[in-house]
Amino acid sequence: MSTRSILPPKIPQTERVDEVYNALKKGLQSCLNVHQTDLDNINKEKRKSQRNSRLGFLYEFDQQAKVIETYIGSLKVHLCKTEEIYKAYLEKRRLRDKANKVIKACKASPGSKEAKESLAKANNDYKKFSEHMNERETELQKQLGEFSIKMKGLAGFARLCAGDQYEILIKFGRQRWKMHGSIEVNAKQTWDCEEMVFFPYIHEFISVKVTELRSLTNHVVVGNIFCEPKDLFAPLAQKVAVDINELGTIKLVLEVTWNPTPGPRPNPTLVPTSPDPSEGSRSGSDISEPVPLPSPSPSPPDSPLPQNEPDIPVYTAEEVKAKCWPRDGVLVDSGLQDALEILISSLDDYTGHFTDLQELEDELKLLQKTLKDGRSNPPPRMGTHIYEEVGQENSRKRSENNRNHVGWINEDLPDQKSPLDNGGWDSPSTPLTTGCTRLDASLVVHLKNCSAQLEHLGVFGPLQIRATYALDKLLREARVYKTIHHIIRDDPHRHKDPAEVIPELDQCVGASSLWQQCVGDDCLYCVSTERFMSTLFTLYSGFLCERADTVLLCLVERVLEQRLAQRGRRDEPVVTLFQLWNYLESNGINDVESHIIALAEEVDLVQNLLSRDQDVITETLHLPSECSLKREGLKTIAKLLTDPREKVLASASSVLRILAGQHKQREQALLNCLEMLEDDEVDTRVCGCKALACLKATESIEQLMYLCENDNNDVQEAAMQTLLELGDEGKTALRRLGMSQDIIPDSPLPDSWPDRPSTSAYEHQSNTAY
Repeated sequence: MSTRSILPPKIPQTERVDEVYNALKKGLQSCLNVHQTDLDNINKEKRKSQRNSRLGFLYEFDQQAKVIETYIGSLKVHLCKTEEIYKAYLEKRRLRDKANKVIKACKASPGSKEAKESLAKANNDYKKFSEHMNERETELQKQLGEFSIKMKGLAGFARLCAGDQYEILIKFGRQRWKMHGSIEVNAKQTWDCEEMVFFPYIHEFISVKVTELRSLTNHVVVGNIFCEPKDLFAPLAQKVAVDINELGTIKLVLEVTWNPTPGPRPNPTLVPTSPDPSEGSRSGSDISEPVPLPSPSPSPPDSPLPQNEPDIPVYTAEEVKAKCWPRDGVLVDSGLQDALEILISSLDDYTGHFTDLQELEDELKLLQKTLKDGRSNPPPRMGTHIYEEVGQENSRKRSENNRNHVGWINEDLPDQKSPLDNGGWDSPSTPLTTGCTRLDASLVVHLKNCSAQLEHLGVFGPLQIRATYALDKLLREARVYKTIHHIIRDDPHRHKDPAEVIPELDQCVGASSLWQQCVGDDCLYCVSTERFMSTLFTLYSGFLCERADTVLLCLVERVLEQRLAQRGRRDEPVVTLFQLWNYLESNGINDVESHIIALAEEVDLVQNLLSRDQDVITETLHLPSECSLKREGLKTIAKLLTDPREKVLASASSVLRILAGQHKQREQALLNCLEMLEDDEVDTRVCGCKALACLKATESIEQLMYLCENDNNDVQEAAMQTLLELGDEGKTALRRLGMSQDIIPDSPLPDSWPDRPSTSAYEHQSNTAY
């Protein structure tokens, strides 16, 4: 398991810090109460023994009492320090908010010299207080203690059979725990690594991935989920049962013990021994009953191509199957108001540093004003019997769909009523709406996507590729909101062609006809993923043959910027017309069919490189087509630079060295490699450093110097070696870092990297979805 690594400071995530602090404080107070009760019981037993003259027990009672008293004292100190850190955090937050108000005031009245000076000072203060808040977050993170997690087994009823083999990968930030186990006769289970210690993070969730190993080449992902760690701050060890698959037929049972302070902690004697439900041969002490571990967002099995894009929250197609709002006066809360207000509020933390985001903020506020004004312009009223019928239909649907799944729509909404029952159309309680359910759904998708992209901004350091990509996507979203605003002002119900809504679609051959065939006679603004995929299959499967499913799934995932589960699931996301527009423009696509042909070559390249067959890999790298050397193809080639096989390593290095002499392709490869330096996986960052050496990328010296100072040993070594290969500029950079002179050789540098056997590259390639 890797230790905590130093991450680049980001814009403080105040809401998350508040949540974690409250959970931590509650956990520490519970620990104090539990151990104080334990101490009281021991003292009570001690007095009873004194009365009964059982002096043989007094020494043992004294020792137990002293240990618990010492631990209670350390807990009180820990709690006091935690409160002090949080108090300092709140003070810096107050000062940063004050600076942000000054920034807004100066922007509202620009021009004067005093305003410019005040703006410059406020910007500096804002950045300074943000950095101070990040420092307090780091201090608070050190107060989170550690989780000791024991593997108790898989529980699957009839799902588990003797002879089954499983691989479980648990990740918490950059900490990893991989286990291999098998199911034996009599339901016994054996696991090669049964215990691990994790250090909690404030901004990270626990990732659990379970894979069934059916053969050497046939692995099936059973489930991949994320769990909320802040609910594990509990005084007693607890068994948690994690639903691995959607139906809950396979559960991972873990025993989690939280230790808030360094060193050993006394075991409370309050809870009796309870047997282990997953294994007859094991038993636990001081363990509470198994409880379900919260899962904020399940993640589907791996996709054909690897990707490091963040998982964007999904909006379910089940909730938007109806056509446009039929003008019957029925209001359904789509979550639009909450999503819009959250995004506008979040933007306040960023517009001071990113002036380009002002356009996005202006468009959102204009959209918000238009939606609020629309409350006073209701659609024509219909009879009250319509409301009754719709309410009954909604109740029936909720009873059928009464389960938790990923999405933004609250499934426990009250029965829909007439707007007149809620105080009228212009009542503050009336939910915001564009007047069209499909347009509402599309707008919520883009608002949520923007909120997700904001998390990549605010990095105070040279690793800025993800932030640059995120800023570009946010600026594109501003155009989307402007277009939606025009649709609302016009009439969202008026029948339009795709190119009438987005004229730029006519610049891409096949785009308008593709979308028109997707929606048919339905509302124009979004369709289910299944329908989008089916239309693509109908139009383009002919020339793709057996590759159709893989290539078209890859295309859909790139449009959505997220991985997909199995087709046909009820929690599938929707695809919006505006997502298709953004994808086509950001990738410079002017012909859909030509793009799919090029994408097929990239998919073939990636799949061949993921093969364990050396001949297949080297043959693929011999003369790769230009269109296959795109983002994911280049990243997959770079990840072969840690391959222990000489031929594979030489072939991958050769391709990258050839690209170094081709200006356009080198520029794309350089961006991809710099993005790899920001990956969560250590192996990927190492490969990114090595790829930059092959590209002779002296432009990356600043980023490599940053890694040399801040990353872990493996990445530091790779970054240092890359700087050595970048000639005099790289050596000068090493000297500026204060590196020892004896690491800078006088002899010529080798033409290729030394072999460093590693199998982790394969593992990461197969486990990462693009």
